[in-house]
Amino acid sequence: PSLHGAAAKAGLPIISQVEATRDPRLCFLSLEYSEIIRPAEFATGQLFNVHFSLLPHYRGCNTSVWPILRGEAEHGVTLHLIDAGVDTGPIIDQRAFPLGEMTAFDAYMQCQRVGLELLLEWMPRLIAGDFTVRAQGKGTCFPRKALDYARKEIDLAEPAEQVLRRIRAFTFPAYQLPTLGGRNIVEWSLEPFDESATVHAADGPVYLRFSDAR
Repeated sequence: PSLHGAAAKAGLPIISQVEATRDPRLCFLSLEYSEIIRPAEFATGQLFNVHFSLLPHYRGCNTSVWPILRGEAEHGVTLHLIDAGVDTGPIIDQRAFPLGEMTAFDAYMQCQRVGLELLLEWMPRLIAGDFTVRAQGKGTCFPRKALDYARKEIDLAEPAEQVLRRIRAFTFPAYQLPTLGGRNIVEWSLEPFDESATVHAADGPVYLRFSDAR
């Protein structure tokens, strides 16, 4: 739901970032914000971010896609202070969940739910300044340009497990589905050998079902 719309409906003032930087009483929380926050521009040090990964891993963008492509067993959400880096600020708290066979869309929606739980628990303490932090260690960062969403065509020359990871990683129905031969893939599984019912990856059969529309 639109945070802007909810604020307007509740009669809450909506201010610009420029206005916000000048208020030392501000408790600033970034939620899926598309711009880099620069702490030096703010009069307050109460700058927080909810990031959709288990930091220090998967800083940056497309955080529901990369863990699937890289075969991670779990994913999660991190609440942290904002510093001058990109998702590098000290950690306040985290919540993890198993990825299982989730698609990128499933993982993103679970991050929304877990992130809300984390925020509701911590918001009163953030406002009061009642929290401790721990420094991040060495991690990974993926800039926006590191992922090409145009490469959604599945390559059956890859091993079957990697084929299924790519299908899951590029499944986000609101925007796109992975394809094979230009056809949208809507269902998939690894199957026992059956020549009549499967296509074949590099090392085994994979069952696919396609949508009617390309």
